Amino acid sequence: MTVAGTFQSVLGCYSGDWRWACDKTALKLDPAAGLWTGTFSFPKGYYEYIVVLNQTLIERYGLHAIRNGQNISLTVPITSTVTFIYDPVSHWVADSVNNVIATVSGDFQTALGCSANWQTDCLAGWLQDPAGTGTYTFTTTKIPAGSHAAQVVVHNNPMTTYGAGAPRMVRRFLSLWPKTGRR
Repeated sequence: MTVAGTFQSVLGCYSGDWRWACDKTALKLDPAAGLWTGTFSFPKGYYEYIVVLNQTLIERYGLHAIRNGQNISLTVPITSTVTFIYDPVSHWVADSVNNVIATVSGDFQTALGCSANWQTDCLAGWLQDPAGTGTYTFTTTKIPAGSHAAQVVVHNNPMTTYGAGAPRMVRRFLSLWPKTGRR
């Protein structure tokens, strides 16, 4: 997986921009989450990008997880790092400038593939919003039936967590339905 776009030359792709085979903007597989991720240092500026599979333009995804869809706009207001996450199931690619990177953590994360429960930096419970509506969701059937405690973590920051009825640092207790796996 490669993030290809108008920023590749400034990130070290010597052959220029829109180079789907440039290793400098390749994403790496997060085996616990099954997601492809990468963090890069960006200078201030306006850019556009897509994610390219298998280093060819045969399969690429853009805005709203649409195959061969529109380029995604990215305005970096100051020189900073930008994280990209791509889900090969939903085909959504998100960046840490345009999107809230939110995950659900709790006492069930080992069932999702995380190395421990309450792991705020594990992406296995990544909340997604491919349609761009502002409503982020996560659905799984991997969590065993029962009552579980959970919280939403924003940008992998354990100090920015949300649960029911309180703005921060509160764990939400959830009842899970065994047949649907919904939360």
